[in-house]
Amino acid sequence: MKNILFFIIFLSSISAISQDSYEGTFWRANLVDTYESIKFNNDGTFEYKKGGDLGDPKPSKGEYQFLDDLLILNFNNSQSKKLGFHKTDIWRNQNDSVMVNFKVMDHKGNPLEHAWVYNANSKSQIRTDNNGTANIRLEKENNTSDFIITWIGFERYDLKVDLNYNQKVEIYLTEDLQDIPIRNQIDTLKVTELHKTYFVTDGSIKWEKSD
Repeated sequence: MKNILFFIIFLSSISAISQDSYEGTFWRANLVDTYESIKFNNDGTFEYKKGGDLGDPKPSKGEYQFLDDLLILNFNNSQSKKLGFHKTDIWRNQNDSVMVNFKVMDHKGNPLEHAWVYNANSKSQIRTDNNGTANIRLEKENNTSDFIITWIGFERYDLKVDLNYNQKVEIYLTEDLQDIPIRNQIDTLKVTELHKTYFVTDGSIKWEKSD
């Protein structure tokens, strides 16, 4: 009887606090060197983030619902992560060398000045100019050369260059610190305590509301 009375009181306290009361950001307590947060919006949507000291990743998004003693997170609105890619034009001639023209950009096509273009075979590197371009002349041979493209705030990009041909290579880098988003997934968390300023999920995980 005592347990039944406690359960009724708990469900009543949940019902008394509407979803609108949870508008704001709740942070998982007692984490060190990492963080985890859920931002509840008053339109029934949420944003979930998990990261560390290196930066602030883009959130996974969806719709949430407090239902009895459960928190349901439906990750149905997250944007996919765009990976780096490149496009190559090639041509040939009778010269003993080949010219490789690199142009380094972000995903929107903005040139990245001072990006590093590293030749892993020769252990040499150059930087792009203010137009995001770097030109390298190499000995023509029936082989390939490995290049690594890097710049601050972007993920490195690796590619192979065929040394039989002259090439123009456009490289589109993706922003660094992007966690792979959660999408097409439903998480159901059991809520053991529910208050306006914090709630606790199964496993005694406490989520505290920020100011």
